[in-house]
Amino acid sequence: MYSAFGLPVISIALVEGNAYGGGFECTLAHDFIIVDEDVKFGLPENKFNLFPGMGAHSLLIRKINVVEADVLIRSRKTYTARYLESLGLVDEVVEKDKSLLALYKFVDKLKEQFNFEYHHIQCKKAVNPLTKEELLKITNVWVDACMKVSLFDLRKMEILANAQSRKAKGIPIRV
Repeated sequence: MYSAFGLPVISIALVEGNAYGGGFECTLAHDFIIVDEDVKFGLPENKFNLFPGMGAHSLLIRKINVVEADVLIRSRKTYTARYLESLGLVDEVVEKDKSLLALYKFVDKLKEQFNFEYHHIQCKKAVNPLTKEELLKITNVWVDACMKVSLFDLRKMEILANAQSRKAKGIPIRV
């Protein structure tokens, strides 16, 4: 997503529900982010003695400073859309149930300045490229970390998975 699959496009994430872990990381891969005002974000992996391994390090450090990125990655907190907007991670926070309309307006505005916006984004990515090799190296570190999680950490994952399953009225998951 970060590379827009090599196409001459600008990517926009529209987030209407909470984005934790990989959902947050996927959102960060987009050029622009529009979110409902009640959306929460977080990187909960350290609750399980792990770290986010699907792009958080690479993407956050390219979008905000290293110290703020480290705080988000280390924290066990969830963050509001407004807070992430204050960091510059979210481009627009909109009233609930008005996000699709806001997206259309955002796209219309981008059309007027597409040449500038597209090439400006390309310059930012050229200055600070994100390579497949970097992502794979981090993923390999993550896999190594996953192979070393304790039974206690696995139990915490099971408890969370079961709570999510109950919330979604699904079948409990056993680890």
